[in-house]
Amino acid sequence: MTCDFDGELTKEQVEELETLANESVYKNLVIDCTIYNDQEIKEKSYRSKLDLVGDVRLVTVPDYDTCACCGTHVKMTGEIGIIKCIGVDRHRGGTRITMLCGKRALKDVQQKQEIIAEVSKMLSAKPEIITSNLSKVQEELAEMKQKVASLTNELMELKSVNYLASEEPAICIYEKDLVGDALRRLCLMLMEKTDKKVLVLTGEEGNLKYALGAKAMDVRPLNKCLTAEFNGKGGGKSELCQGNLAGNEVEIRSFYLLHHEA
Repeated sequence: MTCDFDGELTKEQVEELETLANESVYKNLVIDCTIYNDQEIKEKSYRSKLDLVGDVRLVTVPDYDTCACCGTHVKMTGEIGIIKCIGVDRHRGGTRITMLCGKRALKDVQQKQEIIAEVSKMLSAKPEIITSNLSKVQEELAEMKQKVASLTNELMELKSVNYLASEEPAICIYEKDLVGDALRRLCLMLMEKTDKKVLVLTGEEGNLKYALGAKAMDVRPLNKCLTAEFNGKGGGKSELCQGNLAGNEVEIRSFYLLHHEA
């Protein structure tokens, strides 16, 4: 269920609300549901979004709240069970809290406890320090990514010597396992070293990613030919286009070299 507030709430305020709500459950208070007539209701203080006339039903949680309501209520607050906030979001200038209660809240806590235990086991760390350990893992991963990118650049530099030695009128390269922006970076690297058009392909046969570029030529017409021939999608600027092609490397290479002047 969700509960909307007309102002923004801090983390501490949300925690206080959750604590107070659960305290009312622990007290197992008797909930009073009483219908009042026109005269009686004038003497009562209660919450309502509407101006009500006629008989009004008030639901009261002693020492906590009284509101006009025609809905279903428990007889005692203890029947509700644990109340747990599982999400806080900004909503229409205010705050929306998502909550669970009773068995649903218990099941959610159990599932999250299992996740914490599994992560704790994977990190060989006590539950209370898994966040700091995860931060270290993220830092190490970022460092590894930088090293991989650096080594990939060095490898591409070495391979570019062979790529550029080709006597073909245009350059076409297939590197199966390029990840991230390595496809684009390799294409740009080669473009700087040759006046030929450059096509770099990567991925699995039948669904290849590509980068097509040239230092001093507009490659968009050729890109249009490639995507039309191989049922592809892609585009870009005059000097560089990227996308996907539904074909194999041999077919694309043959077509590219035949139509490279497009």
